[in-house]
Amino acid sequence: MISLTSRAFTDATPIPRKHLGPGHGDDISPHLDWGVPPVGTTAWAITLTDDDAPGYDHWLVVLPLQTSELEEGLLPRGAVVGQGTRSLGYEGPCPPSGTHHYVFTLLALDIDPRLSEGFTRADFDAATRGHVVDSATLRGTYRPGLRHELGARKARLLGAVRRG
Repeated sequence: MISLTSRAFTDATPIPRKHLGPGHGDDISPHLDWGVPPVGTTAWAITLTDDDAPGYDHWLVVLPLQTSELEEGLLPRGAVVGQGTRSLGYEGPCPPSGTHHYVFTLLALDIDPRLSEGFTRADFDAATRGHVVDSATLRGTYRPGLRHELGARKARLLGAVRRG
């Protein structure tokens, strides 16, 4: 059984500012560590999703088998990065308001999905379906401060007034 940990935060705790997305933090992917692959693993994949915004992908990446951890902000040679909802590569948490719950998921795959740079979530799901040997998650939270929430509300209100 694999496990996923980070030096940046522990499971179910707030994600540090450094790893938050545009307008919220420095948008640097956190350190992640998982160790030895289960028998039958030929590649790894990592996704970052928001439980409170279903269908929003913050990160999709396929990694070579010899990878056992990611250093902060770095990907190993041979990594293949997918197209998230708004960007290619890592996009840290950046909700408009309220507390959001983020899930880093590590998948041990029994195939190399052979995806090309910029692959989509649909490509990823089709290539990995039925090929997950094991998986692990690391959860984090983020709630923008009141100042950020008020700014987002003001922008939405101004946009509505301009359209109206």
